Amino acid sequence: MQKLIEMFPLIGTDPETAARNSVFFVIAITALLFIIFAILAAKREKKRVEQLRLHAEERGLAFEHDAEIPSKARRSDFFMNGRAYSKKASNLTSSVKAGHHVFDIFDYQYVTGSGKSRTLHQYACAFSSLRSSAGRFFPIFSLVPENIFYRIADKFTHSDIDFEYYPHFSSLYHLTGPSREQITEFFKPAILSCLESHPGLEIYCDGENITICKRGHLKAEQMAAFEDEAVEILQMMAM
Repeated sequence: MQKLIEMFPLIGTDPETAARNSVFFVIAITALLFIIFAILAAKREKKRVEQLRLHAEERGLAFEHDAEIPSKARRSDFFMNGRAYSKKASNLTSSVKAGHHVFDIFDYQYVTGSGKSRTLHQYACAFSSLRSSAGRFFPIFSLVPENIFYRIADKFTHSDIDFEYYPHFSSLYHLTGPSREQITEFFKPAILSCLESHPGLEIYCDGENITICKRGHLKAEQMAAFEDEAVEILQMMAM
């Protein structure tokens, strides 16, 4: 306390006054730092948005900063997560081409829990309505990164679909769906090898629409890399 008083004489020398003023001083400094960090974060995000916009415009694609979740995407189990008021899509680039398919790529976030258990979930998403004209059957499935909780649960449910000759894929991903036979038929060796080279993704398919997700608030260059991943995966699955 004495050192603080010596450093900042305005705090005062009276112990009671000094203690009270010290608390106010710490609060003021904390608030000031918070404001500075918020301003810097806002500047970084503004620069990121402009980079995303420029990346879209360079390819002649439409870009929306304030966007809506694609209407067909709202039926997906993934977009059912979280509190309704907390779901938000932004920075949407429309009609990215991937072979016979096109997809929209955007930032997405939602909130689960409340109070101390409140959690903000942020993703980059690529959403595509599957074209029947592409001549490729898509089964219903969910693909998420494997973790210890899924491994323990699978001891009882045996729901995870593994591939004997692709143990690396099976160690990276937890694959489930209503028809094991259709899923194993769909996930050809080329698709499995492709996904092995792109760990950390989440993919949800209802047979008519597919959503490819990557957790986090990605930087502009990371978003571009994720877009390339989505293109590669959709092209591979459409073959």
